[in-house]
Amino acid sequence: PTPSLSSPSPLPSPLPSLSTTPIIPTPNKPLKIPKTTTTTTIPKTIPPSTNKHPSISSTSSTTMPSFSPTSKSASPSSPPPPPTPTPTPSIIPPATPHTIHTTNEGASFQGSNNDNNRQHNNNQRSSFYQRHRFKIMLASGIFGAMLTASSILMYTILPYTAEEYPQQFMRSVRALYTFAMISSDYKWSLHNIEEDHPDYRRIRSEIHQRSADRMLWLCNQNKGIFIKAGQHMASLAHILPREYTTTLQVLQDRAPYVTFEDILIVFEKEFQKHPDEIFENFERIPIASASLAQVHRAKLRSPTGDLQEVAVKVQYPGLIEKFGGDVKTLEVIMKGCTFLFPRFQFDWIVPEFKKSVGAELDFENEGKNSEIIAANFGKNPQFAVPKVIWPLTRKRILTMEFIHGVKITDIAGINRLGLQIADVSKLLVNLFSEQIFVHGFVHSDPHPGNILVRKAADNKRPQIVLLDHGLYRVLSEEHRLNYCKLWRAMVAGDAQGAEIYAKRLGAGEYHKYLVMVLTFKPTVGRLDQAAQANREELKKLVNQIWERGAMEVISSLLKNLPRDLLLVLRTNDLIMGINKELGFPINQFVLMARYSIRGIYTTVGKRSGLIARLKKNIQLFKFNFKIDSYAFVLWVIDTWRRWTLTKDDRKLQNNFIQDLSNVI
Repeated sequence: PTPSLSSPSPLPSPLPSLSTTPIIPTPNKPLKIPKTTTTTTIPKTIPPSTNKHPSISSTSSTTMPSFSPTSKSASPSSPPPPPTPTPTPSIIPPATPHTIHTTNEGASFQGSNNDNNRQHNNNQRSSFYQRHRFKIMLASGIFGAMLTASSILMYTILPYTAEEYPQQFMRSVRALYTFAMISSDYKWSLHNIEEDHPDYRRIRSEIHQRSADRMLWLCNQNKGIFIKAGQHMASLAHILPREYTTTLQVLQDRAPYVTFEDILIVFEKEFQKHPDEIFENFERIPIASASLAQVHRAKLRSPTGDLQEVAVKVQYPGLIEKFGGDVKTLEVIMKGCTFLFPRFQFDWIVPEFKKSVGAELDFENEGKNSEIIAANFGKNPQFAVPKVIWPLTRKRILTMEFIHGVKITDIAGINRLGLQIADVSKLLVNLFSEQIFVHGFVHSDPHPGNILVRKAADNKRPQIVLLDHGLYRVLSEEHRLNYCKLWRAMVAGDAQGAEIYAKRLGAGEYHKYLVMVLTFKPTVGRLDQAAQANREELKKLVNQIWERGAMEVISSLLKNLPRDLLLVLRTNDLIMGINKELGFPINQFVLMARYSIRGIYTTVGKRSGLIARLKKNIQLFKFNFKIDSYAFVLWVIDTWRRWTLTKDDRKLQNNFIQDLSNVI
């Protein structure tokens, strides 16, 4: 029999009265209840923690205890009977808890928990969004901007044919996607993490490695000028974090190459011939691949019938056609970096990059550059460049003599030749110092893959073979002389002179930071004083950099320097990176300062007169005497400090160099 559900005493407001009639919900016929503003949920069981003293709340949702069929009433003032071991059926169907929804119009019983689950899921989603709102908004914005920029670039700005659109669109999407991933990683992973956090360096190192892996993937996928950018990053070993330089180092001389069938396309356009019609034994597999071209070994028959071994440099097909789209993509990326990282103000680099790579795409211009540099060092038996074979050279194909040698950073190979590492390092610095300070005609892409070492004609001394002459920078006479005088002042400890010439080069109020960028040493006066720079001086310098905004200082400094000097700074970085890989066997800065003296008394394009040569020799003798004296003092001081420096002092100096490297 159905028990009667009449309560002996009414429940306190605002609970509705309970009757003993079983509540059986019907699908489309909700039960009407007098108007109320509460919602009462009756679960099928009561949690153990609330089973002893169920409470009846006057809030908008009240949980009631379970009733057994033998229960006749329920009162909020008395606890329910204790549960028995034998389960008894509830008056409410066990599979379905019921919710009483009451509104101003009435109430209805819902026969499922869908609304509760939906509300719970909404709460979870809301909580997740609140926790990750910054990440979600950032990712959505970057991803949307990436697709929008790609579409605008490819379909409205650049004049591509219908066949070229899909390929160039994907190149831009890959680049923008990589930029979005790297930017988001830095933003997310370092969000709300201060630099003094104990795990900050570890987290940042992990981000560096992930970002470097993404950069390598992008370079291998897009090739072309992206590999050129990756090669440059890999060569900045003393500036960029180690994770970037070690990961991207594979691009120096093992860049991806194209198939022989693709090479045939270039030969057909330039010569209207197959390579086998021009060369003897043209090798199908390239011996080296670079950012813009790959090199094949071949043999060329001379008019006398002799076979000459040659190197044939062939530009990748379609590179010129893709150049405009890639540059536009890089412009968007640099603007995005400036927007997301306000301290990163280097968007002015892209026009310089466009100008430089545009010159490298002309192989006839590269051949002319190689002849100019060969003439500048014509009397130096320790310098060589491959001779160009002009009848077989075009804008996208360069044919030159084949020269055997070992990569300059191949220490084991140099040792097998019986040469000294210190002699090779000294020769490298001397050759490039002469280019910068004396000739004013500077090879601006001297990464290790472009420099070979072999024995000179005397079979005793090393000889450096310089490859890839596509990127050069010509210094104006004014900038060359000011740069020479700046170096002389820096190494001689002339702080006033260094300030004057740094300002003449455009450094302005950041003149002392230019000295730091060039020498990577604190600007504390003379060399012997710099060697004795103590802990407080280093702390003061580091604090001064960060107080002024380190990234803003470097950005403003480089932006105001003459454009022809920027590639010279890049050359300095590359040579310093090679010197580091060789173990710093010589003092690069002293050698460069000596050539700066020669440059002061040299007029480019004119033969120096007797008086000028005499002045140069006198000044060079005085300068060398001073430098040698300083070098001896430095050796004594460094030896003493090596035994007396505390662990904290060494740690401070190492952190200073690392922090400055990351800033630059």
